[in-house]
Parts: sequence; structure tokens; C-alpha cells
Amino acid sequence: MIRCIHFRPYEKNTLKGFVDLELTRVGLVLHHCTWHRHENVHVGPQAHRADHDQQDSRGSPRRDHGGKAMRSEPTCVLPTALAFARHGHAVFPVHWPVEHRGRLICSCGSELRGRRCGRNAAKHPYGRLCPRGMLNATTDSDILKEWFGRDVPMANLGVTTDRLLVIDVDPRHGGDESLLALEREHSAFPLTWRAFTGGGGEHLLFACPDGVEIASFSAEQMKDPPLGKGVDIRARGGYIVAPPSRHISGRPYVWSVDHHPQDVPLAPAPDWLLARLQARRGTSSPSSGDCTKEPLSSDVWAQLTRSPITEYRDMAAARIVGHLFRHRCDFQLVRGLLHAWNSGWCQPPLGYRELDRIIDRIAEREADRIERQLAAAASNGSNQTIPTSRHRSNNDEGRASGHGARALRRGEEAEQAEAQQQAD
Repeated sequence: MIRCIHFRPYEKNTLKGFVDLELTRVGLVLHHCTWHRHENVHVGPQAHRADHDQQDSRGSPRRDHGGKAMRSEPTCVLPTALAFARHGHAVFPVHWPVEHRGRLICSCGSELRGRRCGRNAAKHPYGRLCPRGMLNATTDSDILKEWFGRDVPMANLGVTTDRLLVIDVDPRHGGDESLLALEREHSAFPLTWRAFTGGGGEHLLFACPDGVEIASFSAEQMKDPPLGKGVDIRARGGYIVAPPSRHISGRPYVWSVDHHPQDVPLAPAPDWLLARLQARRGTSSPSSGDCTKEPLSSDVWAQLTRSPITEYRDMAAARIVGHLFRHRCDFQLVRGLLHAWNSGWCQPPLGYRELDRIIDRIAEREADRIERQLAAAASNGSNQTIPTSRHRSNNDEGRASGHGARALRRGEEAEQAEAQQQAD
């Protein structure tokens, strides 16, 4: 197997001929690789964080002696994207860092329009190919070859975590200490895939068992995180940025040398971890069908609505929308409330269209939930009345933001038809 060798910019200046030869050889056999391995894989988080030395105090790329900024080298993510797809994990293109006037900015260009991406820079879906965000993720190899081989070969790689359980460790908020505390309490984690993020954090990837649904969450948005401060979970409804993507700082996402997918299998999530996360939600069965339970606990709601949201703003918005819809709020009311919340608490605010897409997506899921409940009640011969999710006048749909309103009307029409059948 021929490994793709990557050198840092200062090494390429002296070894340019050798690198060109290596890249030519790798290009001939790239389609035979299962996982794209890098020689700059680090043995631990401290080694990866040492790359911060290549940055100045402002986080900008360090300049060489000639005063020229070092550019972020493009990385081909197609082999890794295909490998994830073969394992059944849908992937999609994510924005990437580009150089502008000597510093790196997100390729979406929002900063040039006066709206910074904040912590989501070079981490959010590439809208031109994925207008529905991570919902456009796919395992179709032909589409992936078009996306990452032709359309945006420089894009970062987003991997959906619907079939994964990913522990996201953020050392800036005490994640390292929390992870060590978990290992002291439950012994070391099993050998599985591990990656170091460009921001200095770490991802521990596990397979989520069939029939078990664990929701994603951000510890920063909770008073009492189930795994401790600085330890987030990416699972159902979430995604991660995977190697060999590039962080907005210019540093790469890399696999741990002792936990590379070519060398170790993807381990199932430990039983104690599943039990701990399910106990937090107060249920061990996601199919219980209880539509009256509280969608969000009061402490989570307080964290989402009473403090600034600087990270995972799209996830926070989706949770608030789902909470309001479960409490039978009108579509237009939800839309207005969320835009007000976005302006007041998100730092920086999400884009107007992006927020509408989130509302539409959750509305579509709510309509599907109503239809499933009605179908289940009909098959059981139950006379139970499913509570309507929201009430709107006949002209509401024309003012709504898109297919989400039509989806909710579809759910309402199904409810009305069921009620008429019961009356007859």
C-alpha cells in the first residue's frame, strides 16, 4: 500500500521535487485506498495541540521570513468519504477555510458581508450542494465522486452520526479532565476510532446499537452535563467534521496513530455509556410513543433561552423549534419567536434562510410524527384523539416559509379526517 505523505509548508520548500513525485504516484493509485492515511498523524492530543505553535497570537497563519502568509493546502477527502459510505455512514460537503488578505476565513464568505460564522466557521454544510444541510447526506458513491471529485474537491468532510455515538471532547471547557474522570469511574474506553480535531479537541467514535436512539447535545448548553463539562455527544440528528478536513485555524483533522480505521475496528458503545445517556433522558425506549412527555427539561430550556449561544447554534435552534411544536404552537408564532431568539441570543446570529430551513425541517418531522401516531391508533382500533399540533387560519400557508407549513397542514388534514371518521 502506498501512503499519501503530507509535508508542512516549510518542508515543501526544500523537498518540492520529492513531494511532486509522491503526489503523482499517489494520484495513480488513490482510487484503490480504503482510508486516506496521513504521515502527520499524531500520537496524542498534546502532540496535535503543539501545532498551535505554527499560529501567531491572533490565530492567523504564521508568516515566513519573506512576510508571505502560508496558504492552507488542499486535501482530498474523497477516499475517506467513500470509506465512510461503505460502512453505511452518510456524508456531505462542508465549508472549508480559504485565505483572504493574509488570513483564513470560511469559504461561505459570510465574513465579507459583515456576518461572522463564529465557531461554525469551516464546519457548516455547503449550501449549494446541500440546501437541506445534513439531510442531503448520502452514501451513494456516484454522488460523492461528483461532489468531492469534481464540484468541491477542496471541501471539508461532514459525517452524519445517526448510526454512530461520538464523544466530542473540548479541552477549552474542561473536556480532558471530564474524560479522565469517566475512565477512572468506568475503566478505559474500548479500542475504537479516534481523531484529533483541528481545534485541539478529540473525537471518540463508537457504533450505536440498532434500536437505541441517543440524541446529540452540547454540554455548554446544560447545567449538569451527563458526561461532565466539555464533553458533548454527537449521535442521532448530528454530524462531525472528519479527517482529513481542515480547521479554520489551518490545522488538519487527523486520525490517532493508535486508533486509525485501517488498524482497529469501530467498537460498539459501552453499555455503561448508553445507560448513562438514556438515564439522562428518563427513558430507555425511544419507541414508547408517549406524546405527552416534556420534550425539553426545564434546565435545558433555561440554558437555550436565557444565555448566549456561541456554539452549535443550528442544533439549539432545532431543539427550540421541536419543543414549541410539541406544545402545539402555531407555525407563524414559532417562526417569529425563533427569529427573535436568534437575533437576541445567537452569537453571531444564524442566517435568515438557514433559520427558515431549520423550521421547515422540524415541521416536516412533526407532520410525519402526527401521521405515524394516527396510523398506529387506526391499526389498534383506538378511539384516542391525537392532540393537534397547532391551529392556523386558511391563509397561513401562503405566508409561511416553505414546505414546512405544507407538511404541518398535511398533518392537520390527517387529524381532521381521523376526527371526522370517529364522529361518523
